[in-house]
Amino acid sequence: MFIKPNFVVTNVPLCATHADAVRGVLDFLKPLYSGKIIVGESSAMGSPVPGFENYDYRALEAEYNVTLADLNTRPTQPIWVIDRNIHAVPCQMIADFMDPKSYFVSVTRLKTHDTVVATMV
Repeated sequence: MFIKPNFVVTNVPLCATHADAVRGVLDFLKPLYSGKIIVGESSAMGSPVPGFENYDYRALEAEYNVTLADLNTRPTQPIWVIDRNIHAVPCQMIADFMDPKSYFVSVTRLKTHDTVVATMV
């Protein structure tokens, strides 16, 4: 199971998912799921590891059965997507996300952007 917070950058708390939001999901899942949970992110500015430190995500490792992961380092596999011109374009997808036995929970904070209207998923 994967929980995906959202860090735009790793040093501005207002643009990132608060650790307590992930903690709430973990509390909800605790009686339902006993397997390993990966909390993974791939920040817009590179490695999310400084964000794990700055936003107090390390405490989640101590409190729950979770591992923090830099999604940029996960193995990928090619998939095909259709672009706006209806052309098939290869795209690398994190291989774990393609496993039908994996669950993926997105815990993002709603926010506006300078490149898209809003983040909601």
